[in-house]
Amino acid sequence: MMRQLPARRLELGRRYRNIFNDLARQIGRAEPAPSEVQMLRRAATLALFCERDEEAVANGDPIDQDNYRRNVAALKQVLVALGLAKKARDVTKADSRFIDQHTAALIDAD
Repeated sequence: MMRQLPARRLELGRRYRNIFNDLARQIGRAEPAPSEVQMLRRAATLALFCERDEEAVANGDPIDQDNYRRNVAALKQVLVALGLAKKARDVTKADSRFIDQHTAALIDAD
């Protein structure tokens, strides 16, 4: 006799596969390297954790904000390592020639 899986569990499994497949497609190779597959799995898992907390917030439920921030930061690191997101950089006076005058003035005021 086959055991029925709860609907929520099936939904999470489908969402995990969708995230994994979307990220794998974004890499742009037909066959990601084994190390990339491991990183893609971690990214999909972290994305699910973030989505879980975002759903709770949307429903008005409390979340562990520190844990959410850690998951977001970890997800960003994995995405950067995979080359799927750009690392944020600090804007300094040397970069001011690439930004608008108002922002450059704010940087100079500091």
